[in-house]
Amino acid sequence: MHNSQKPNILFLTHVGQPGGAEFVMLRLCNAVRDQCSVLHFMHGPLEGILKTHQISSSVLSMPDNLSGLRRSGGWRTLVKLIPAVMSMAGDLAKKQKSADIIVCMSQKSFILGALANLISRKQLIWFMNDLVSPEHFSKALIFVMTKVFARFADKIVVNSKASYDAWILNGGDADKTVIVYPGSDVADIEQQINNTSRVAAYRQQFGGDNAPVIGMFGRISHWKGQDVFIKALSRLQNVRGVIVGEAYFDEDKYFQELKDLMAQNNLNDKITFTGHLHDVPTAMAACDVVVHASTHAEPFGLVIVEAILSNKPVIASNAGGAQEIIINEETGFLTPIGDDAALAKAIQTYLDDPEHAKIMAEKSKTRALEKFSNDTMVTDFKSLLKNIV
Repeated sequence: MHNSQKPNILFLTHVGQPGGAEFVMLRLCNAVRDQCSVLHFMHGPLEGILKTHQISSSVLSMPDNLSGLRRSGGWRTLVKLIPAVMSMAGDLAKKQKSADIIVCMSQKSFILGALANLISRKQLIWFMNDLVSPEHFSKALIFVMTKVFARFADKIVVNSKASYDAWILNGGDADKTVIVYPGSDVADIEQQINNTSRVAAYRQQFGGDNAPVIGMFGRISHWKGQDVFIKALSRLQNVRGVIVGEAYFDEDKYFQELKDLMAQNNLNDKITFTGHLHDVPTAMAACDVVVHASTHAEPFGLVIVEAILSNKPVIASNAGGAQEIIINEETGFLTPIGDDAALAKAIQTYLDDPEHAKIMAEKSKTRALEKFSNDTMVTDFKSLLKNIV
């Protein structure tokens, strides 16, 4: 590649069902549309989304035993996967030949991309979208990530200072690691929350009366804390709750536990499950307060930022990336992990003083527009590309 040419960028992700990392990837792709393509390792809705955005993409199917790799996997599991990994890495190397820069958006895609890069020899960027710690990953996988495969990356991108600190603490290379905060599409959010008829329809669906609506958004999973949310609402009078998201990754048992918990607290007629929604900010706009009640520290919190940009007062667990998004008692509330009583108190504080809640939400939005917008993320990403080339 000549210095005057734009580099060809190949984005890799192992999933077909888009999550937070894939929506970040989509926004990055839109910013470098004329020089990028996407390769993913599973068929799914992501294919249609990329096509809608006119982004070139293709699928290289991942072996079933490799797709079953979990964060808790030990040395025995990793060794068993070597044949499948090496076979797919050879096929992937052929796909990488036409690219100048490989951008890996997940751990699995990075491991495969790094091995393939032993053949293709391209610049390699790893978006490490997790908070690496023994709470989330096995010791074996942490060692492989920080001491083996990380050596193959030219740059490692983490999505918060919390992620950066955890990565370095567990053996990551500080010289290779940079922070790029995930950006939210401010224009799209504004368009959605200004769709007043749709917002009103959601308000009717969630409450149907004048009671305040408290919302929680994100996939249904034990570490997302929907149980904490339900317990908090059981402590409050005259409120309605809505839980937006679906159960993935074998969380059906937890979903049933949530339903049982609602029944035990006589909340079946006060909390609504919606499943997946394609217009989350619109649904957020129909709420009075938005809660993010994770029971483990999360690397960032795109849902928190979306709620803030939707003009909502927000409460989040006091851990991980949320501490960088919310300044406690100034731009929102941070409550102890798993403390449903503290969560209920924070919700009630907002409801008791709507004007102060509005002021806090406005301060939070001003800060989010500066630090967590799509424009800021794209600027940081393009600077990274320029430096690596």
